[in-house]
Amino acid sequence: MREQLPKALQDRAVETSRGKDSELLPREVEEIRAEHVRQRILAEVDRFCSARTPDEEKRAAAVEGCRS
Repeated sequence: MREQLPKALQDRAVETSRGKDSELLPREVEEIRAEHVRQRILAEVDRFCSARTPDEEKRAAAVEGCRS
């Protein structure tokens, strides 16, 4: 089935252990979705923290607010 998806989606597809007629499929899909969201959040936090770390020239990429 994965091969039939557009190439841009193939690496994002997840195979479930339940069949389409399983009553447990919605729970499994929700668990997979929640894990995906968790991983995205962790990646964004990591990216944010990396931007706050000064580079070798003592510059940070993150701007945390403006003061007037």
